[in-house]
Amino acid sequence: MNLIRMHRCGNVNCLSQQKESIDDSNRTTFTRRVYQVDATTICQLIKRNENKCLYKSFGQLLYQASIDRIETACNHQNDDLLLINAPDLISVAFHWNSSECTTSDVEDFVSIIEPFINLRELFYDVTISDARIKQLCLIGLICFYGNTIEVFFSYEHSTSKWLFCFDGNVTVANDWNAVIRKCIDFHLQPFLLIYANSQQNPVDISQLLKRTILQEKSNHNNNHNGEFFH
Repeated sequence: MNLIRMHRCGNVNCLSQQKESIDDSNRTTFTRRVYQVDATTICQLIKRNENKCLYKSFGQLLYQASIDRIETACNHQNDDLLLINAPDLISVAFHWNSSECTTSDVEDFVSIIEPFINLRELFYDVTISDARIKQLCLIGLICFYGNTIEVFFSYEHSTSKWLFCFDGNVTVANDWNAVIRKCIDFHLQPFLLIYANSQQNPVDISQLLKRTILQEKSNHNNNHNGEFFH
């Protein structure tokens, strides 16, 4: 993902925001390999969304959870991301704090995941018209089982079914609802979602999962967010 980080203020009377809107030097262009979200923040938003005022889709929920709040005098500024390309594949990583999330929270989290996502909803805005209409489909799901990453689901395009890989065994889940049920029954915590453009050639999901896990572990060990500044 090629991105621009920009400061935005929700207060139209903010003098600092008016000054920054004239000067674009505060915008930073960079590349991010993984879309990262705090799972605790998502669980909190789910609890607050009883009237569906905060979000209406999983993509909107991810965006709300990813917004960085900036400590400023006016307390209305956000650190927002502008997408400047239209990727055909996006990996979404979740960071869990087990002490802050209950079993019920995890079940609510799993139940709200959608097998498709609108690219536009993940960002404050996009600059390419194709990104405004592009929809990506879920092809892979990696989960925590206990404190280790041992479980993953992969979508099989030829059969339109999901493969469930656990403890060296592979079983078939007939549809997305069956995947959700297995996650809840096995008390799995989603760690990584992989969405891809279904119009493109099928992705080798097994190799992609291996590369993405290694990259995410490397980022975690190096305290690095997978960002490369231009």
